[in-house]
Amino acid sequence: MKDFKQEFYKYLTKIQLHEPFAFSRWADGELWILENKSYSLSPTSHGYLNPEDQKEFNSETHKFHHDKLWDAFRYKSKTYHIGITTNSDAGIVGYSPRDWMIDNSASDIENITFANLFINSNYYNFREKVLPTFDEYEIVIMCNENSKLDKFKNVIKDFRVGSNCIINDDDKIEEIVQYTRETKPEGKLFLFCASSLGNICIHKLHEIAPNNTYLDLGSALNPDLELGIDRGYLSAWAGVKQRGMWDMSSYLVRNEAW
Repeated sequence: MKDFKQEFYKYLTKIQLHEPFAFSRWADGELWILENKSYSLSPTSHGYLNPEDQKEFNSETHKFHHDKLWDAFRYKSKTYHIGITTNSDAGIVGYSPRDWMIDNSASDIENITFANLFINSNYYNFREKVLPTFDEYEIVIMCNENSKLDKFKNVIKDFRVGSNCIINDDDKIEEIVQYTRETKPEGKLFLFCASSLGNICIHKLHEIAPNNTYLDLGSALNPDLELGIDRGYLSAWAGVKQRGMWDMSSYLVRNEAW
């Protein structure tokens, strides 16, 4: 049994102690790609109006991304941790998403946690306890091309991606790998806000430079990067409507458990 709050503090401690590790986030989108299911997040399908939220995966034409994502999911290391989805509506017939992902990953159970580790009911703690620690690190970040980095003190390198980066920005994988090979970083903080492209990059970088901290944060940094806050937990945190709807507060009290 894993507790949502206890898991948050487990990983917070690693960050505070500057203990190198990787956290790769496997939510519903990553799950669908692993299953080779086509999907789209667009203004018409989900009401997503911001380019950074729009994504499309085609199982017939995007095989490269599918294969590389499986490589990342099956990667195993003592300091490589994955967060998996526990959402019952993820659509696996006969299995819970949690069980399917545990069975198909290569990670030991000690290295498996929640995909939503830093959001939902942990989001206030993320902002109050995790974000301040970033000032203690030199930061490398992969984020949307429209991001602003003024709120981060120590960014030494940024890699920019565009809309539907999971397909359109495959070249960034080799670019960040080459940067890491050349600079040989130690003790740096690598932040990824690039959907499942981040999962692939974290895998590749952890193989060649494991003595850094790699965090896959998804949309958790959107307010700081001055991007859209059209996710339920972000709208609730900011106290604004989500696509014309009020009361997203349920997101900020959602706990998960195994």
